[in-house]
Amino acid sequence: MGRSQAQEIQRRAASGNSARPAVLEAEGLAGGTLRNISLKLREGEILGVAGLEGQGQRALFRALLGLAPLASGSVKVDGASVRLSGPDVALKTGRGIAFLPEERKTEGIFPALATATNIVLPVVGRIGRAGLISERLERDAAVGSSSEVDLGPRYLDFRIGYLSGGNQQKALGPRDADRRQNPLAL
Repeated sequence: MGRSQAQEIQRRAASGNSARPAVLEAEGLAGGTLRNISLKLREGEILGVAGLEGQGQRALFRALLGLAPLASGSVKVDGASVRLSGPDVALKTGRGIAFLPEERKTEGIFPALATATNIVLPVVGRIGRAGLISERLERDAAVGSSSEVDLGPRYLDFRIGYLSGGNQQKALGPRDADRRQNPLAL
C-alpha cells in the first residue's frame, strides 16, 4: 500500500470513523471457550477474526447468532441491547444478523431441496399460514433474493446440492429484503 499499518490506522482514526456509532457491539462475552470477548463494528467496517482452528472464532460467531449460550456479557445492535436466543431472533434484529457457515454442505443447505426453498427457509414464517406455504409467495421471495446476489432465476428450481459452490454460497446470503441494505453477515 505504500505506507505502514500504523500510518493507515492513524489516517482512518483522523477520518472520523470512530465517531460513527457501532452497529454491532459485544462486551465481555463469556461462555464455553469464550473468555471476556469485546468488539465494536461500525458501519462500513469489516472486522476480521483470526486464529488457529479451534481457538474460539466459531464459538464467537455461534454466540452472536444465539446458537451457543453465553454465561455473561451483552450484545447491542444499533445501540439497542438484544438477547440473542437463536438465529430467528438474530435475523429480526435491527440489522439482521446472518450466519454463513464454513461448512456450507453440512450446516448451510438442504441439498435435496430446491434452491428457492433453501433461500426462503429463514423467513418461511412470513410466506405461509397455518403451516402451509404459499408457492407463489415462496417463488416471489426467492426471485427477489436471488436477483440481489446475481443468482440466475433458472437455478431456483434445481436442487441446491447440484449447484456450484459459488451459487450455493449466493443462495445462503442474507435473505430479508428489509435488512438487505445493511445486513450483518457472520
